Amino acid sequence: MNMKASVTVLLFLTLFGLNFSVYRDHFFVNHTVSWNDAQQYCRQYYDDLSTVREKDLQVYELIVVHQKSTWEEALEYCRQNYTDLAIINSEDIMEEAKINSTVADTDELWTGLRFLAGGWFWVNGVSFDYNVWSSDGEFQCPAMNQRCGVYDRTQKVCKPTDCERRLNFLCVKEKKKRWN
Repeated sequence: MNMKASVTVLLFLTLFGLNFSVYRDHFFVNHTVSWNDAQQYCRQYYDDLSTVREKDLQVYELIVVHQKSTWEEALEYCRQNYTDLAIINSEDIMEEAKINSTVADTDELWTGLRFLAGGWFWVNGVSFDYNVWSSDGEFQCPAMNQRCGVYDRTQKVCKPTDCERRLNFLCVKEKKKRWN
């Protein structure tokens, strides 16, 4: 097999393996053994040793708070009672927001999205890579009173609105990591 074909096959297998590992079950085995013994044990009773990265695990839960608050009040409440206002930075979290928001008392719910110093950001510092906006795109320079982000459960997108409105909100709660 020539070098180009070998690299292509290796690249395909590596990408397939990385993609496939997301869908695997991981089992915690509480034994103190060497790496070789652990590998042998896992190959005998399971498939192999697991590679676990934190991003592979859902370590959060979205909570709908039915209290009507301003954006600042919602931020304070979430930080005192949970972890923070919700950060919708992936398709999985957007899907969870769509499902959870159906029980809200308001059509729009506060998120951790804020416009300051010329740009939108998530209050916990997570990068703003995932597009949460409608097909119209990001709101580049919203009006002074439209600088807080809501999740609109009817349109299923985020959009800017007045920070002083009183709305339900989405908090994020970190979950303890569990192993099967």
